[in-house]
Amino acid sequence: MIHYRWLRIVLVLLAVAFLPGLTIALAQEGAAAGPPALAPEVEPNDTPWEANYINGWRQGRINPVGDVDYYILSDYQYGVDLVVSANQPATSPVRIRVTLYDGNETELVSADCDAGAVCLTYRLPEGNGFYLRVTDANGNGGPEYEYAVRTQLSDPNEPKDFLSQATPYSPGQPLAAIIEPQGDVDFYVFTVEAGQEFFVAHNGIAIILLDAAGQQIGYVPQYFDSLLEFDEAGTYYLQTDYESSYYGPVPYILHLQAVDRPLLFSFTKAGTLGGVAFQPGDIVRYSPLHDTWSMHFDASDVGLRGNLVAFSGSEGLNLTYATAQNVRDVGMVRPQDVLQFYAQSLGEDTDGYLMMRAKGSYVGLTTAAERIDALALGSSSYLINLSTQGNARLPMAVGSLTAQRDDVLSLDGNSSGDITGGDWSSTLDGQAMGIRGANLIGLSEGNRGVWGYYLMYDRAVTLGGVTYQPNDVIFCGGTEGVPTCETYELAFDGALVGPYKIDALEVLYYETE
Repeated sequence: MIHYRWLRIVLVLLAVAFLPGLTIALAQEGAAAGPPALAPEVEPNDTPWEANYINGWRQGRINPVGDVDYYILSDYQYGVDLVVSANQPATSPVRIRVTLYDGNETELVSADCDAGAVCLTYRLPEGNGFYLRVTDANGNGGPEYEYAVRTQLSDPNEPKDFLSQATPYSPGQPLAAIIEPQGDVDFYVFTVEAGQEFFVAHNGIAIILLDAAGQQIGYVPQYFDSLLEFDEAGTYYLQTDYESSYYGPVPYILHLQAVDRPLLFSFTKAGTLGGVAFQPGDIVRYSPLHDTWSMHFDASDVGLRGNLVAFSGSEGLNLTYATAQNVRDVGMVRPQDVLQFYAQSLGEDTDGYLMMRAKGSYVGLTTAAERIDALALGSSSYLINLSTQGNARLPMAVGSLTAQRDDVLSLDGNSSGDITGGDWSSTLDGQAMGIRGANLIGLSEGNRGVWGYYLMYDRAVTLGGVTYQPNDVIFCGGTEGVPTCETYELAFDGALVGPYKIDALEVLYYETE
């Protein structure tokens, strides 16, 4: 993180009229006045709490004997080099010693300085501030012990101003750099695997993505977050520059953060994946980035039994079970109903409380064919998207709405729980999408650059000219209000779960490391 500290100095300027015979004398405390100083120290600066700010040159004196002068860096960035230079007039007997401390006043490094030379170069660690102490190495002092010190930040990977000088970069790792001087650009080269995705947080630097031939294929504006997804494995370049008004060196951190898109699954039978044992009523979590499994929701911990056929959410879960059962504090819950679980803890020690979210019979879900087998909450907390096991006929203000098992319906609720009510509408039309006889058994609303749904079917389906197998999770990109998909892509390869049959799913919002 870059820290900026500002010292405000109020200057009072006095206008003096030069009159005949008027003599103005300037007196200075002490014996002899030193040479004019461009940025003189301000005493007292004998402790870190009294430190003067430094960003460039500061002049001072070690006076009296044993004097120490503290400066605090007003501009720093972990991972870049701090370069300290020193100078002194020929008449000064001072032997300059500089010592760097972190914000906790722990000594990091010390060096003695020759006049007109760099005396210290140090890679700054992460920290909450840094102090520079100047002393005379021999412990002497006096009015003639004059010195000047300068601090600068230096990019340790320069030069990297051309494609041929590009610095090798490892995606996922932060790398500190500096834009300096005005007009400077930095190049980086890296390799990725097909399908890898990275998050770029805005850091005041514009980023241009180039292919292996140096041709621009992407752009991240200076003050925007962005996701970079690589469809093809290979070598790529990044070019960084600063597009705003330049007022001096611009430190920044290049960090392509690996993106994880965790998925939640429930299965039709008990089993074990990645060392995690589960029952048909549980929800397990899969991390594609790390290829790991973990328990997310243990149904037995909250007294639920049977097969979980549909769910939505992550912490606030909406659940539908294939088995009608009497749930404590809720009453009888049927396969046409939606339970809501408010989590106090999740995982191996699941805890929380349950309540009725939607009573299906109150909105026309009554027959065996109208059992819920796919569920997704909409953008509004009152909106429930779902699919049924078979054909459904649902009441409308005038007439009824019919749907098949490959359709997605939406209930825009005006009340919930034991007084469930609302209006039905059709959201996705399976027949118009070309679905032939398959049952939609997995549903999750999402966004992969475009709005859409994650879908899963009980048998192979062909969409957009591509055949997807059971357990495959398909992203359907579309436009809200349009009952078909405009694009399709494989979001999860169902073969990864082996012989187990997925019964319900939720694709979570992306996470970064």
